Amino acid sequence: MMWERSGRVGVTAAVGGIAAHRAAERGKAVYMEERIKTEETERNLRECHEVQQCEARPRAAWEPVSAGSFNVFLLFNLEAAWDEGHCILALGPVDGPLETYSYYRHSTKLEAPGIMACLRDPMTFAALEQASGWIVHGEPGNWWNEHVNCAIALVCDEVSFNGVRAYAEQRRQHPGTYNLVTYNCLTFCDDALRAGGIRLTARLLKSGKIVICKGCENAVREFSLYRWDDRAQGQDQVRKEHDHAMDEIRYFAATVAGKEGRGGVFAGCVERGRF
Repeated sequence: MMWERSGRVGVTAAVGGIAAHRAAERGKAVYMEERIKTEETERNLRECHEVQQCEARPRAAWEPVSAGSFNVFLLFNLEAAWDEGHCILALGPVDGPLETYSYYRHSTKLEAPGIMACLRDPMTFAALEQASGWIVHGEPGNWWNEHVNCAIALVCDEVSFNGVRAYAEQRRQHPGTYNLVTYNCLTFCDDALRAGGIRLTARLLKSGKIVICKGCENAVREFSLYRWDDRAQGQDQVRKEHDHAMDEIRYFAATVAGKEGRGGVFAGCVERGRF
């Protein structure tokens, strides 16, 4: 009996040692995964900053704007969402205080209730620059620091500004459902611009900064299928169907083609269904 008892103790100790070893190995794996992700994030940010330095338009080259004009900014946090980035809408009179609208979700699921974060205290774009892109964002009772890495600046008149702001305020009051694919932070910003008559993609297509080649069969097909949504109850928005390529073009317009740079050519191709 004593032998059996000590045998059981030995087995229990061995099992406990194996469990501890496995736990330690899992801990090492998690640590290595986080370390690799951190290094990847730092590398991506360095590359993004290098690109920004090349593409950034010097202040001396900024075009003067007429009195009474308004700014619409697309602010980008390149570190958010595991380096996928986040787009924030910022509105205000030229050189005046800005209001921000950051549409997001508290979930890792594809679809979740939408939430709108705004600046705790209005700030000018000059103040944003002085703060190195740091802002205090959120909603009453839930504020946090957020870092803005780059921005696209648009200028519009009061009529367009009011249209963009009205759409943003409506979404703030009724956030609806955030969907990572069909209605996300960038979709919100693009629809807000459209509500003010600001069509970034159309402007870039018209100016020749974006060219759709004959081989882009899905893009050509979806252009012919793009339709305004008659069910949108007076809202200026398109139907969310047959628009995968269109969404890709809109994202490219906002994140690459819409930035002021030194010129050049960008060509890209991704085989559909590859990922």
